[in-house]
Amino acid sequence: MAPRATLLLAVMLVVLVALAQGTSPTRPVGRLCGRYCGRNLRPVCGSNGRTYGNACLLENARCADSSISLHHEGACTERREGGTRRLCARYCGSISQPVCGSNGVTYYNQCMLEIAQCNDDTLVRASEGACAE
Repeated sequence: MAPRATLLLAVMLVVLVALAQGTSPTRPVGRLCGRYCGRNLRPVCGSNGRTYGNACLLENARCADSSISLHHEGACTERREGGTRRLCARYCGSISQPVCGSNGVTYYNQCMLEIAQCNDDTLVRASEGACAE
């Protein structure tokens, strides 16, 4: 294999390992929190009264706010203002294009930020790319 191809493969491997290690739901704010969660729709209720499309999405929310925990499996029964419950989960794909939210959290891509915005009306995109730590 040519030296350039070997170097490229080594760099890609380092990036993939770094991304895999950076998916803990207990990471501090400012780290990459919007990990890819797939299309598995199995709603769970968070301790904040919000319904998440699956446990992975709850973990993404917990990354941004460590006080959030699993309340129970299944959708939350409490209603939000206006009497409607929001289910914010959706398929976001696996393309990493980090964006920084106004809460200082780096989201995996714009779609993951929009899921967070669904649960937090005050959240906006602060900038393209990862947030400064």
